[in-house]
Amino acid sequence: HATAEAMAMAEARATEETRATEEARTRARSAKRPGSGAAKEAEEVWAANEAEQREKARSAEDAILHNALEEAVELGATASEATAPPSPLQSHSEAKKATPPRKASRRSGSLP
Repeated sequence: HATAEAMAMAEARATEETRATEEARTRARSAKRPGSGAAKEAEEVWAANEAEQREKARSAEDAILHNALEEAVELGATASEATAPPSPLQSHSEAKKATPPRKASRRSGSLP
């Protein structure tokens, strides 16, 4: 459930970042028109915006993967606890309890 929410949030962020990138491209194109001295600055802003958007997308993906991994580890730990074989000490002590006591040997001096 948490993974689905994280993915939805990342998708919304990516959509917003795509929109912001398109706006930056539009501003850069309009700044390149003849008579505009801001073309180089607009390109730099656009490139910086692109890099920032890529970093945000990478961070969102990392967060999703981190959350999914944590969730998987928790689920795996729960499942392994439920299905884990008994430890060697446990199985030895349980085997001792299940074994009937031995009859006294004849050498011990107690004759039947």
